[in-house]
Amino acid sequence: MSLTKINNEGKIIGGSNSPKNKTSIKRVVDVVLNNSHPAWNHDGDTGKIFFTDEKNQEIAKDTLSLPFAVPNDRSNYKVPEIGDLVNITQGPSPDYYPDIEGNPIRTQNFYSNPLNIYNNTTSNAVPNAENQLNLTSEVNVQSLTPNSGDTITEGRAGQRIRMSKSGSDSRSIKLTLGNNPVENIRGDGASIYLVDGEGCAVDPSSFNVDSLKSNYEPIVDDPLVNLEKAPDVDIPSNDLGNQQSQEFSFDFGEAQEKPGPNAGEFTPGIIDDPIFNALDEAASEDLITIVSEEIIELSGTDNPDSEVENQSTPDDAGLEEATPAGASYIEINIQAEQNWKEGEEAIFKNNAGGIISLPQSDPDLKMNRARSRQIDFIILHMTAGNIRNTPANIMRFFLNPDNPSKEGIQGRNWKFGGYHWIIEQSGDATRVYSDEIQTNGAEGYNPRSIHINWIGGAYELDISNQQSATIKRLLEKYLDLYPNAKVLGHNQIKNKACPRFYVPQFCKNIGIEEANIFEGTDLTGPYWRNDNSILTAYTKAADEITKLLI
Repeated sequence: MSLTKINNEGKIIGGSNSPKNKTSIKRVVDVVLNNSHPAWNHDGDTGKIFFTDEKNQEIAKDTLSLPFAVPNDRSNYKVPEIGDLVNITQGPSPDYYPDIEGNPIRTQNFYSNPLNIYNNTTSNAVPNAENQLNLTSEVNVQSLTPNSGDTITEGRAGQRIRMSKSGSDSRSIKLTLGNNPVENIRGDGASIYLVDGEGCAVDPSSFNVDSLKSNYEPIVDDPLVNLEKAPDVDIPSNDLGNQQSQEFSFDFGEAQEKPGPNAGEFTPGIIDDPIFNALDEAASEDLITIVSEEIIELSGTDNPDSEVENQSTPDDAGLEEATPAGASYIEINIQAEQNWKEGEEAIFKNNAGGIISLPQSDPDLKMNRARSRQIDFIILHMTAGNIRNTPANIMRFFLNPDNPSKEGIQGRNWKFGGYHWIIEQSGDATRVYSDEIQTNGAEGYNPRSIHINWIGGAYELDISNQQSATIKRLLEKYLDLYPNAKVLGHNQIKNKACPRFYVPQFCKNIGIEEANIFEGTDLTGPYWRNDNSILTAYTKAADEITKLLI
């Protein structure tokens, strides 16, 4: 480490001999706390005080003209308040050392922690005519009563740390926010107790163990070791003709929406769950197959629309050769999902033999105006499924059979999926179909609609900030393409929670013109037709998810 010269000339006192230390009591009249102070030039000025002589009752109008001092221990000090009394001691300045061109007769002032005039932690200053209003006193806060051998640190507003030792086998550290002379875990504002050989007087929620409705079983093996063990399953063959998958499914039971204010509660961000991370790893090693499943009562798709299903499949010339010869469309879609997860284009096949290609996500959100159909609506949806789903396993869910017992795969067995765009929790958006194609998003509206979906929403509004931002980008680009289109939520026209917020409010918050906002409702909807509190909660939810977008 090199030493550099700091140009702090300090004072020259005495003769050529070593400086004599002087100690005197001074009153603090100004404190440098940060770079907003006019006396702050560098980090070494933080904590500097300007002072007057207490004995002479000095009064100064220009505090910057007064002598100053720095803490005698910057690593552990109390920041004085204006009016506090401190001891000033003179000692070596940064220009003290001759080896770096210093002068040993140059000194600077150091100050001690404020004098404890009243022997308590809440009122240190002695008032005078100049600073009576600056006297600090927390009248409701009492200092801790010490025990023999304690180490205690206390702030001025009841912040306390006590390190104690009692006997040969009892020790503790107690961090508390309180006003009383003894800690009280039930009465203090907040507390953290670290105790060894000492009890805590806590109040249990119940003294009846049976009320916990749980059984205690002692831990025999280390659970972390067991968690690391790979499951004892047969690894499936890479041969599509013989591929077997172990089904891993979540049973949601009779899923029902919970109406009321809680429907609008929102926690933004991507959830990092170690359990789901472990499942992802197992799935990537082909040890399990995670089945994508929607909660139908809430989800963003309706029953298949006959007009949609009777469309001709897009002509993806040459893609048929990319599918394994002789493989069923079920097997092809299993492999397509895996290919997409590995960063490749996925080639799916529907029950009519039609080929559907699924590219990777598109950061540019490229789109082309539909020429074969008129676009009047842009409808927002959610999957009402696992937030860790991907566009690929959602597509497999749409296209594969709806018989859970058939090859261990659940699905809907549709010819066409439900959405034109699918947005992952990361905000990455994948174009599933071109605007020319109708999808099974909202029965009765599909011929004139574009459907945009965000992944998630099974039991709560778990949309991420990144997903909200991507929805905003897509809406802006689509309204440039279709300036007369109106934006709405699925829950405005169907009795469904989808997409778990009030889309007109979302659109207003992000600056979409009123002419492009659909505020009406279908005769069969909306979702809140029997409970207006849901609309209130969904409007609030729209405000929450757009806060960071405005």
